[in-house]
Amino acid sequence: MTSRRSSAIVALAGALACLLTSPTRAGAQQKPLTPVQQLARDVYKELVEINTSV
Repeated sequence: MTSRRSSAIVALAGALACLLTSPTRAGAQQKPLTPVQQLARDVYKELVEINTSV
């Protein structure tokens, strides 16, 4: 994997993490994710689960 590509993946993962984390009030019910948020969460999960060890 090239340095440029890995940098892009890290940037994408960071952006997705920011999108998926939102402050909630203690005890407040969370609304279900929109389809776009669920897709972003699934993509982020796949990126986190990639085995990058050689």
